Amino acid sequence: YQRRVRGRQFLEAREWEGVAPLAWYREPGSLPMTLFGLMTKAALRATEYHGVMTREWGMNSTLAGCILFFLPLIGLIVAFIVGVCSVHFALGKAKPAELVGMQRAKPRQPSGGASGGASGGASGGASASGGASSSGGVSGGEEEKKDR
Repeated sequence: YQRRVRGRQFLEAREWEGVAPLAWYREPGSLPMTLFGLMTKAALRATEYHGVMTREWGMNSTLAGCILFFLPLIGLIVAFIVGVCSVHFALGKAKPAELVGMQRAKPRQPSGGASGGASGGASGGASASGGASSSGGVSGGEEEKKDR
């Protein structure tokens, strides 16, 4: 009863105006306090369910505790997987080349200007410009096969 009287005096004397404001995370409507309130409600509800499971249903206390622990955990995991899959199917599979801003490497064209793998075969890997081929004597056709 003393507490009620003190509370009324606190309000009537407008002492609340002199109290420093709370930090954003300690305000009652903030996200951390809302989550804390929801977790407190869930814990109280789990305690009630535990009592029902043990007293009324005659279930073992340890089994009831395991069910109340693992059932929500499995539910959260399933919800997470469903959420990830729905986002994946809604947005499509991301293409790494688009994400990084790079293009895929295209297969090298034969350096001799002739068809297929005829360039570089007879000259021991030298290109048409006279320099040594970077493939070490592998003809253009074989080089193309290696890139795939």
